Amino acid sequence: MSYQGMRWYKCDFQMQTPGDHYNWCPDDPAYLKYSATPEEMSYSADIYLTRCHEVGLELICVTDHNFIGRNYLEMLQQKNESVARRLGKNPLIILPGFEIEVSQGLGIHLLCIFNYDKPLQDIDDLVTQIGLPRTARVRHGNIVPVETTFGKLARIVQEEHHGIIIAAHPTSESGFLNDRFITENFQREMFTNPTLLAMEVPRPLDTLSANWRRLITAAPECHPDWRRERRIAAVMSSDAYRLTEGDKGYIGKRTTWVKMSNPCVDSVVQAFLDCDRIKLQDNSPNEEVMHDRVISLTIDNCAFLNNQTIHFSPNLNCIIGGRGAGKSSILEYIKLCSTDKADIKATEQLSRIQNTLSSVSKIQLVWQNKHGLVDTFEYKDGTPQVISREVAEPLAVFRNLNISVISQREISNIAQEQSCLTDLIDNLTGPQLKRKKEEETELISEITRGYQNEIRIERIKSERNLLLQERDELKRQWDAFEAVKVENDKKVKAAQAARYITEIQEEVIKISEQLNGIVEMFETDYVELTKQDWTETSYFDQLNLDIRGAKSNLKSQINQALKDYELAINKSTIEHDDWNEIKTSIKKTESDFLDACKEQGLKPDEMDRLFDIESQIQEKDILLYRTQLSL
Repeated sequence: MSYQGMRWYKCDFQMQTPGDHYNWCPDDPAYLKYSATPEEMSYSADIYLTRCHEVGLELICVTDHNFIGRNYLEMLQQKNESVARRLGKNPLIILPGFEIEVSQGLGIHLLCIFNYDKPLQDIDDLVTQIGLPRTARVRHGNIVPVETTFGKLARIVQEEHHGIIIAAHPTSESGFLNDRFITENFQREMFTNPTLLAMEVPRPLDTLSANWRRLITAAPECHPDWRRERRIAAVMSSDAYRLTEGDKGYIGKRTTWVKMSNPCVDSVVQAFLDCDRIKLQDNSPNEEVMHDRVISLTIDNCAFLNNQTIHFSPNLNCIIGGRGAGKSSILEYIKLCSTDKADIKATEQLSRIQNTLSSVSKIQLVWQNKHGLVDTFEYKDGTPQVISREVAEPLAVFRNLNISVISQREISNIAQEQSCLTDLIDNLTGPQLKRKKEEETELISEITRGYQNEIRIERIKSERNLLLQERDELKRQWDAFEAVKVENDKKVKAAQAARYITEIQEEVIKISEQLNGIVEMFETDYVELTKQDWTETSYFDQLNLDIRGAKSNLKSQINQALKDYELAINKSTIEHDDWNEIKTSIKKTESDFLDACKEQGLKPDEMDRLFDIESQIQEKDILLYRTQLSL
């Protein structure tokens, strides 16, 4: 395969097939029974490949467990070109392989993948070699694990058969990073093994946790025991068991973009070693190319160079060859195809290149601008022309290309002339200089904003220092207040106790007045029933006498109760044995407070104002916190 330039390919590194009828979903239209006919297998392979093209896949790795889907894989290889031709697509790159469970821990799953031209019989023999003959790869409908280790398998697959191993779904139950199934010692040993180049991840790295990203990228913050010398590549795969979305993995569920020139196992290995060639995203990275570019150069019937088409990558291209191999000729051919005759400058180098062309020589350049529009230019019989479309004025088209082709000799000559060198630099770096100017303007704005922020910060610092000083002054007053606060609290509580006893005594007098008033009301407001001459009984006369006696008795009882209550209160207060000591203690709290104020240099009447200091200190603390946030 000739060099086609480097681009991004949409890949799936783990795809099961209906050839594994034990695991492929029975309700899927591509499902095959064990006794499927060749026609049924052909139809299944047709819709399987069609689905791969529908989701945009370009490289697939067929990894049926224990290589039990070999016959189906052969059918995929046979139908690959015809299906692609029917769909107007390029054939898929199909990398054969298998998924296998090795016996370390409770079993871990690994993907073993080989180049597209690897004979399937060799892979079949390899599976037998590691301990799984064809008759022992499935037992009672279950996939049989192999009694081997990762190290042994890696040596056979990668060293002896030039394949590659990928750790499959490492965090699932059958993955090598599952803590419940495998010891940490083996996990670490396998993960840091430099022969393991790649592992699957369930989603793009930027959506994983920080610890996962540190582990995978071998970041400096990763634990030294787990940090690899070279980071491991992370890929996403569908682990497909059906064509379309369902309860299990399906074609197109997860994919990986890999940058390659010649898709094969060697190219995949190079991408795994240079992880910048791997992207985990939905859209094609090819769509991110937003600049003009040369797509290809076709040389036909030119001296010194064979007829060929050279494909260029979207970004940097290096043409490598010995002296006289034609490197400069390629650059000059690009210049001839992309420059109008009116703008061509006669040079010794150009004359030499034109001498390599004859009347039958033809050079074609395919060009794509930053908007994706493609033009084809042809240089023939000494004249460049646009052959992909009709144009009224080719000169305008050529000048709009904005291509500069400068040979090594021209660069040396230009370097000797300052003015020419300046023009060259301006011409080559004009857009970059414009961006730098914009960056300079933005930088000046940032510096201005920074200077303004610095002034603001100094102002805030000054305000903060003032707040700190005011707080210190308040704290000083508060400390003095704290020194007399204990005595003041005693004085206040003693005064409350004295006031309580006074209120009790006043309450006795108030209750006596109220009850005596009620009794007087009974005597003055009572009117006896008049003589009842309508009856001969003396009942009503006796009733008047009884009520008068009851009221007189009530008055006596109330007066006695009031005397008893007053005696009880006095006995508990002013006549109590401890009363004189209590009065002395109350007076002492007042004198102790006055002595404390005198000692701290405070006036007794300042205490009420000092009670507000605590809230003022809290306000200052809030303001200080806000200024700290502003810095």
